[in-house]
Parts: sequence; structure tokens; C-alpha cells
Amino acid sequence: MGDLTHERLCSLLKYDPLTGEWEWRKTRRGILAGPAGCKNSNGYLVIRVDGVLHYGHRLAWFYMTSEWPLFEVDHENTTPGDDRWENLRPATHAQNQKNQKRRRDNTSGRKGVSLTHYGRWRASIRAEGKQFHLGVFDTVEQAAAAYAAAAREKHGSFGRAS
Repeated sequence: MGDLTHERLCSLLKYDPLTGEWEWRKTRRGILAGPAGCKNSNGYLVIRVDGVLHYGHRLAWFYMTSEWPLFEVDHENTTPGDDRWENLRPATHAQNQKNQKRRRDNTSGRKGVSLTHYGRWRASIRAEGKQFHLGVFDTVEQAAAAYAAAAREKHGSFGRAS
């Protein structure tokens, strides 16, 4: 991530792993030391360091491990601005996608569940680059339970049923 070293990061900023909050260590350009960064339109904390914009969760990873993340840093509870250390974990892009909440355009109210033309509920899941049909059920609860079981089986700790 550019030329930012761990030593430079630690000299400028202080990270609280229990709260996920960032604070400037000293004054800079007449600005008093205090909270660092702001939330972007997607809810992620962003902090400008030496003219380069960084995501707070990626900086937290670098701050705590002294290494930039190899791939992505996932927010386990899916809340973008929750940068507490216990909520962050390394993830591939595919794993990060599996830990998403249900889509906004979902009309069933349940992840992986849709209403058929016959008034029954279909459950399906995408895994390993394939779409898996989990069955057609009489109730939305039955279909949601089938999806939840498949998400645990196919996605492990990244599987999210809601």
C-alpha cells in the first residue's frame, strides 16, 4: 500500500483494538490531535495518511500485524464502520462475498429464497462457481432453513443466512 511503513503509521496514528477507533497522535498543520478519518458513502472509515486515502480496517490490520493484508479484510458482523479488531478477519474476495447481507432487491425477506410461480418457496445457493438448487418448500421458513444449512456447509464461518 504505497510507501507507508508500520513505523510511520504508528508515529502518526493510534488505534484502539477494543473500539476500532483511530486517533491522531500529534497536531498536524494546525489541526489538534484527536479522532482520525471520516465515514465514506458506504459506511467505511477512511483516513488520509501522507496524501493517500486508506480504509480504516486495512490500516487496523497493518497496525496490529505489521503486514498489509494479502487479500481483503472482512467485517465479520457485516457492519462496514465496525473496525474493532475482534470483528476483522482476513478473507479472499470470494469469502468476503459469502459474508454479505441479503440483497436490497430481495422480495422474500430471506437470503437464497424466492417465490415460484406456483406459490411455493424455492431455496438455492451459489458455491464453488455453481448454482445449487436446494428444493421447493411449502413455507418461507422451510426454504430459509434449507439455505441456512447449506450456507454453513458450503461457506463455513463465512456463511451468512440473513
